[in-house]
Amino acid sequence: MEVFDRRLLRQRRDRAAKDIQQFDFLLAEVAGRLTERLAVIKKTFPLVADIGSAHGVLAQHLAQRAGTERVICMDTSFE
Repeated sequence: MEVFDRRLLRQRRDRAAKDIQQFDFLLAEVAGRLTERLAVIKKTFPLVADIGSAHGVLAQHLAQRAGTERVICMDTSFE
């Protein structure tokens, strides 16, 4: 059973990727807030997966977090 139309999802992500630079400030704000919340967690995560990474704004924040050794970025869009 296929829940999502992967082809349609990729088309939408590709279309959104063309203008993603305009929304860097939003992505940076979300990434900053997420890493602030993660700061209270004592456990380290040496390997991190950034799923739906757009162009890596969150990955940049996560890579600076203490204990993070490697960040893997994934996105369905090739753009």
